[in-house]
Amino acid sequence: MKTFVFIIFLLYGLFFHLCIGYAHTIKGALDICHLERGYYCYAWACSRDFPHKFIVLRLSFDGRSIITPAILADAAREQSVGKECGKNAYRGAFFDLDNSIVDLLADGNPHEITLEALDPETNKYVALESKIVKGTPAKPVVFFQQIPYQGFILNPTSINDIGNLPRGVFGVANWDGINASIDFNEATRLCLNSKQHEPSDRKTTLLRSTPFYIFPEKINPWLAGKKLSVSVSLEVISAEKWEGGEVYLVMYTLWSDDGGRKFWLGWQLFDLRAMEEFVMLDGCNTCTGWPIVAGHANGGIYGHPALDSARLLSFPGRYPAVKYTIQVTWENFVNAISAVNKMQGIADLPDNPLRYKLESLWLNPEICIGAPRAGGILDIQFFDLSISAQ
Repeated sequence: MKTFVFIIFLLYGLFFHLCIGYAHTIKGALDICHLERGYYCYAWACSRDFPHKFIVLRLSFDGRSIITPAILADAAREQSVGKECGKNAYRGAFFDLDNSIVDLLADGNPHEITLEALDPETNKYVALESKIVKGTPAKPVVFFQQIPYQGFILNPTSINDIGNLPRGVFGVANWDGINASIDFNEATRLCLNSKQHEPSDRKTTLLRSTPFYIFPEKINPWLAGKKLSVSVSLEVISAEKWEGGEVYLVMYTLWSDDGGRKFWLGWQLFDLRAMEEFVMLDGCNTCTGWPIVAGHANGGIYGHPALDSARLLSFPGRYPAVKYTIQVTWENFVNAISAVNKMQGIADLPDNPLRYKLESLWLNPEICIGAPRAGGILDIQFFDLSISAQ
């Protein structure tokens, strides 16, 4: 009899453990949806009982007449979300709404949008939050798009010449006496090789040849929309490093506030290292001295890859051309301003994106040669460098 009772309790305990061992009470919010400009939404979700586990989310519209593809809520969010999710700030989700949804929402009528989470216990979606929204038609405004076969080469003596570069034309700047090989064709080809190119100043720690476009007049793209798209099609033909050298490529934008204070906002596309987002001062002896906020092609708090965008390349070899499209939202830009303001010695920058203007767009293929025998090779070609707003 005692054995029978023990077995009953054992089976009950096992059944109870299985029932509660992965039972989820999911919490979350559809906290931001821009449907007048930009067409995107932010959300977050986590399990109350198991905050270390990720939750699958999707959006549905008008009683599931349209449903977005499911995504994992694993994107970086602010610390307030982390407090809700057991100090795990990587519980966010970014939904870039496609044309079918834009067409639905822009018909002038109110629509219901619902955040749904997949319950791991039942394998069914449950509604977390709904909103009634009304969209407006929106077409992208293209500020710059690279034209094939066109470009010129400049040889600035130092970074101090950056303010004297020509405006309104696409070109490539060979810095510090570097005579890099550049070919303008259907795709622009550029090759840096530390064995062939030596800077004029032996104290120079970077080999740089940077394609750029400086706007004829500074523009405020946030007046045109709340989401920027910065894009380029890139092929890494060859990349290697030796003796402590580093080889990488970042796509940058240069911004200034209404007081003339500048900072770089960029996204890492290629790096032989496995890199994360970072903030630093552009402070080498041949650098601008302006703050740098570097996001990531894989996404983060400073930008999101479009659904069809390539992700960070971090290993050597030959690749076919892949297209990077980084979506930079109003919120991403506010995050970048906040990051700059946290840097030591930086005066408070305004937190309103409307007080900033875009000055220029850059590709920065670089080889770091800080160590005595450090070097590398970076051979690339690219086309369709562009920036637009929606």
